[in-house]
Amino acid sequence: MERKKDSMNTHALIRLAAAKGGLTQQEMRRALDALVGAIAGELLLGNDVHIAGLGMLRVREYAPVMKYLPAEGQAPGKDREVERCLRMAGGRRTVRLYPAGALLRALSAEDRPAASPVNDKSTGNNEGGQ
Repeated sequence: MERKKDSMNTHALIRLAAAKGGLTQQEMRRALDALVGAIAGELLLGNDVHIAGLGMLRVREYAPVMKYLPAEGQAPGKDREVERCLRMAGGRRTVRLYPAGALLRALSAEDRPAASPVNDKSTGNNEGGQ
């Protein structure tokens, strides 16, 4: 059975978390803004961020590499040939999520319920992550 893939925006996340946590949406927004700011600050410093039940966020750095890129001043376009030359493409930094074991197990469970929380205190399922 194929499930419809929905995405959750910030407002919907704040509404859901506020309802689950017994907070107002304004309090939850301030908490989320503070959390995102703290996580981003640590990642900018190059530090790993571990979140129990979710996983670890780690900055990955990629070295510059030689690539065939459009010649200086040319932009590729539809139905248009551009001259390509070997040039140095700058290194980049990205953030990678290494999921927690409990989250991976919950995602890969074949007979999982529709909304199964990883840390459900009512059932005693307190599988921590990393």
